[in-house]
Amino acid sequence: MSGRPMQSRAERYLKEIFSIIMRILFVPVFIREFIARDKVTIISYHDPDKDVFRAHMRYITRHYRIIGLDDLVAALRDKEAWRELPRKALVITMDDGFCGNHGLIPVLDEFKAPVMIFTRPDEIGSIGGVPGREGRYLNKSQMRDLIEHGASFGAHSMEHLPLTQLSHEESAYEMAGSKDLLEGALSVKVDHFSYPYGDYGARELGILRNGSRYRSARTVKPGWVGPGTDPYELPSMGVGNKTSVNKMVLDITGIFPFLRVIRSRFFERHFNNYKSCMSYVTGIFNLRGPIRQHTQAQAGLIKRYAGGRKRLVEIGVSEGGSALEALKVMDPKGTIWLIDPYRSILYPYFSLSMKIAKHALGKFNDRDIVFIRDHSYNAVKSWSEKIDYLLIDANHFEEGFMKDWNAWSRFVADDGVVLVQSTKSPSGLMTGSGIAIRRLLADPGFGWYMADKADATVVLKRKR
Repeated sequence: MSGRPMQSRAERYLKEIFSIIMRILFVPVFIREFIARDKVTIISYHDPDKDVFRAHMRYITRHYRIIGLDDLVAALRDKEAWRELPRKALVITMDDGFCGNHGLIPVLDEFKAPVMIFTRPDEIGSIGGVPGREGRYLNKSQMRDLIEHGASFGAHSMEHLPLTQLSHEESAYEMAGSKDLLEGALSVKVDHFSYPYGDYGARELGILRNGSRYRSARTVKPGWVGPGTDPYELPSMGVGNKTSVNKMVLDITGIFPFLRVIRSRFFERHFNNYKSCMSYVTGIFNLRGPIRQHTQAQAGLIKRYAGGRKRLVEIGVSEGGSALEALKVMDPKGTIWLIDPYRSILYPYFSLSMKIAKHALGKFNDRDIVFIRDHSYNAVKSWSEKIDYLLIDANHFEEGFMKDWNAWSRFVADDGVVLVQSTKSPSGLMTGSGIAIRRLLADPGFGWYMADKADATVVLKRKR
């Protein structure tokens, strides 16, 4: 499964035109001055460009009153303090603690703006950060600089894992442990939390309310904060790192989140049906190639580890996008087995995905390509070949993945490699296969190690 798709230039252009039209029609002004006037807006960035952030701040400081998250949460717990909040109040937050946040210090000084940065403490174990990832996240020295210039820090879990997919003990540790580590490293009070991926449920709310020592938690649900808002379910409006001022104005007022809700509830079902129909028609007449289910970075991993391999197995082939990358670099005298039930609308009589895969891979007619139209758990019953490259992209549930892993990994040669696709969903949440891989790697007795990864693909090799 691919990572989150990038917006095309055309999409960005259309959003910019739409944003300008909305501003000309004074739609953001109406929302700001009437709907959100007596509420508080929380906006969330990740790693904003300094010049973009400065342009945003020029607009925000003219039309809103920036307050700190501490002030907002105190007002939620005191009706008198709520009445004293300025109208059109706005809170600025940032997620993950990217090192680029340190470069925003001149802008913070210029506008005297309090910012809450929700960061992961696992990146500040030393002054220089984690070996191999220096320069990606803030280290202790950079964080202390930011504190001196008016920034505050909140917790964003220990390892940025989806909390609802963890056990109760793991989820509690992710929340409480990150607070303790940050407070110990920075010698500051850490009172606020941000859910990784915005992922939380009743269990996480219970943990936070009962003894977590946090005063609030911010979500990614769009909306405004009112006097009755739960401090542990604070809504926020997301703003892009390089978003234009025109689009940022609409992001803050919630127009784009509102349109996404409308699209998902009323249009997406019918539009997806239309896309499926067109995809089927164009596939039948060979008017398109295979729909790739990997990103460019994932394709790079496939080419790197399939290069020169002689005995390749792919489980979960779909339309053959990953197999196409492997065929380009594998040993021309080798064999690749492509195992998939190849389901389609007229299954089992006709499989469009198998037709497209055969047509796309037909250019390698000098290679030994074996299509096995069956489930992997059936195909393995008669399997005896050693494998030097195994790609698993079939059942993404934890139980299904473990069945594939236990059945097929024993055939991988000592110098072989296993690529596990789709360890994360496009939204970034860990899938069942991702959870399984994480638990396997945490087991000291597991005979494999993670040799590489890119986006939602993990590469495993045997320990020696």
